[in-house]
Amino acid sequence: MTKPKTLELDDKPDLHRGAEVAQRILWIAMSLLVLAGGLGLFGGGPLSKHTEGDTENGFRIQYDRFARHEATTELEMRWRVSHTGEATVAFPADYMAVFDVSGIVPAPVRVHSEQNRVFYHFSGSGDFIVLFKLRPDQVGRINGYVEANGKHVVLRHFVFP
Repeated sequence: MTKPKTLELDDKPDLHRGAEVAQRILWIAMSLLVLAGGLGLFGGGPLSKHTEGDTENGFRIQYDRFARHEATTELEMRWRVSHTGEATVAFPADYMAVFDVSGIVPAPVRVHSEQNRVFYHFSGSGDFIVLFKLRPDQVGRINGYVEANGKHVVLRHFVFP
């Protein structure tokens, strides 16, 4: 009886096992990356939204820690304005230079720069909400702060390409 014809390939079981392990590890890594993206790691989800301060103590801000380059991100600020009828927020000039301001609601009454800070003045009293729509021009870490009502809140962003 003759031997059946087979392909003469070297069977390397160790190589196959290594490839299977690598494949499983990569599938798990890809699944975790998709899950993290869905939760907001790359912007626009629960992992991305961050809130500092509270309105009872005078000032609260909500912003995205993770953003995308040249995509709009929002900073929402809430605070109680005193009887003077004017609310003012200030950012460092170098922080604002990294962003294109695509909108501010409500519109500020006036804007001016002084001592390396940009001041936005608003008219109103009582509970006040301001929404800044910003587009980052830079990729990577962006750190800054905002001041309102005598409160100083640190802002930390990471901008993906």
